[in-house]
Amino acid sequence: VAAARRGDWRPAADLLQRSYEEWTTRSAAVHALGEAAADDGAWLQAWRAAGGDERHIAVVDAHGLFWLAWKLRGNRPPEETTPEQHDAFYRTVARTEAAAQHAARLAPEDPTPWFTLVVLARARGYDADTFNAIWRELQARDPLHRAGHEFALMYWSPEGQGSYDPLFAFAERAAAAHPSLAFLVVAAAYDYEDVNEHVWKDPRVHRALDAVLHRLGTREGATGPYANADRSWAAYGLVNAGRGAEAVPLFAQLATDASARPWEDFGPDARTVFDAYRRRACAAA
Repeated sequence: VAAARRGDWRPAADLLQRSYEEWTTRSAAVHALGEAAADDGAWLQAWRAAGGDERHIAVVDAHGLFWLAWKLRGNRPPEETTPEQHDAFYRTVARTEAAAQHAARLAPEDPTPWFTLVVLARARGYDADTFNAIWRELQARDPLHRAGHEFALMYWSPEGQGSYDPLFAFAERAAAAHPSLAFLVVAAAYDYEDVNEHVWKDPRVHRALDAVLHRLGTREGATGPYANADRSWAAYGLVNAGRGAEAVPLFAQLATDASARPWEDFGPDARTVFDAYRRRACAAA
């Protein structure tokens, strides 16, 4: 990514070529390279001009357009967004959809373009049938696609006074399918806590926390690419669930890493929130 930001496309091309069929690595790389392309797409244009593999270029281009859509809109609330920002966002989201569909045609076995379509589902306003059709395509290619599950959970998060039942149903189905997805129930509780703070007493949430802790006790869970992400969700949930003492070892392993969700959701206050939760965990020990 750093090389791409300097204008050198070759390391990105090499990474995406080497990681083809390693879908977790590819998804993370495309997500990061897409942001770099949204900031300055000259390196992507140079890659295409050099006759690069269009399977890789197209998927980065599609994901980059979604990053660009949000950069054009900004992160202010809707009432503070100008009509020009609003229009630019939705025009670019429509371009993202077309670009992702093009990338999917170029690489039929690759789940990554379908991941991009999952990411934009809420912005595009897909109804449940349309979303589920896209979701089936992603699942057919990578049934445990972690980032896809995270963004799908966001799709099922209700707006306004909507029901949270579909959100929890999705999270529980995923958690039952594989222990690597147990964190989704904790993430669903995090989404719901502003509506009902008692969600942290829910037995479903406690079972999910136990499952995440069990996975972190395995070699795969403790050393995998999402170990700190799982530690972050577990630490946040344990403190809120009145089990702060169990979070102390997790904070010790995280050290100062507040880069994952839910901490990153707090923006510039991420480290402050992280430190506050660590103090609460230590106080409970």
